[in-house]
Amino acid sequence: MVARKLSILISFALILCLCCCAKTNTQDDETHTNLPAFQDHRDTDDVGIMINAYQKPFDEGYEYEVIGTDGVSLFYSKKKPKPMGTTLIESFIVSIPRESAVETILLDTSYEGLYYVNEEIVTTEGIFWSLYDASGCCIQFYDFNNQDIIQIKHIPEAKNIVLNADNRFLIWVEWEIVDDEESPYLLGKLYTFDVLTKEVKMVSDKVYSISPYARFPVNGGKCAFSTIDQDSKKICRYDLDLMNVTDSFEVEIQDPANIMTANDRIIFSNGILDGLKPLDIYIYDCSSGEMIKVHSITEDHNIFSFHLIGDNLVINDDHIETDNATASLIFRKLDQLTDYEAVSIPEGYFVFGKVIDGHYYIVEDL
Repeated sequence: MVARKLSILISFALILCLCCCAKTNTQDDETHTNLPAFQDHRDTDDVGIMINAYQKPFDEGYEYEVIGTDGVSLFYSKKKPKPMGTTLIESFIVSIPRESAVETILLDTSYEGLYYVNEEIVTTEGIFWSLYDASGCCIQFYDFNNQDIIQIKHIPEAKNIVLNADNRFLIWVEWEIVDDEESPYLLGKLYTFDVLTKEVKMVSDKVYSISPYARFPVNGGKCAFSTIDQDSKKICRYDLDLMNVTDSFEVEIQDPANIMTANDRIIFSNGILDGLKPLDIYIYDCSSGEMIKVHSITEDHNIFSFHLIGDNLVINDDHIETDNATASLIFRKLDQLTDYEAVSIPEGYFVFGKVIDGHYYIVEDL
């Protein structure tokens, strides 16, 4: 796990909620994993990096994915797929403490009939996920306080509903294909669910993307996304509490993508990360209205993902070749654009590019 130590103190609120509020079951058979010893800790005046490597858990016939943390345990989705198929036999949300590596079932997300579950997100208030069956997609929420499951919205015939959330707000986009002769694109309606009020509201009906898998991360009740109106494209920063646009600017870039916001900044690239073409990363300062290019992704690099964490740009580059390393994380302070801090990842570890609550994760590739 790579954790930014600039201004973040690991919070234990999530584990308290999980232990005190959620209905839990502990497996009779304890599942143990051998935790690797790889650690790397550095402190500088500009960037502090802490790496803790977690070995991927293993239970034969099941697939695991990290979906959350409280600093003590990692939370995983655990799924048993049907042989030679895409549907599931059963599915769970489990927690695994780093020290003991004992697997505990937090929630059973299994469903009768042909189904699939994905997009699981653990927050301090509960757990979100998408449930797919023959009728479409149902977005669901397990509330730690009430210990019940809420059906947030059913979307008929939906196939690609991508969820993003912070501890209060969930957002998603429902896409339609616009069959433009020159360049087809997706036009979407962006919705939000407020954990406090349990209300669903539409944020925008003009969201633009060329990929149905576009993510618009939520950070402190704010998100950023691209819109299209006739031939004009804008990037907007939206306050989900106030339900209004706080900042917006027009972009001449054909396909703005990977849009995210933090600390009065908006960051985006000139296209999706498909590994086929070089990309540039831009940042817009909402206070000054200035936009600059902060990084160029060239053909010499294979960028899996990049993320905005506070005042830092984190780039997951799995093409850099160094001694005994298969990947590298590049940390860049946005107020000191010439300063980099690179972390080489030892062979045998897979950097899968997920940021959860300001932490970056490395899981051993078994």
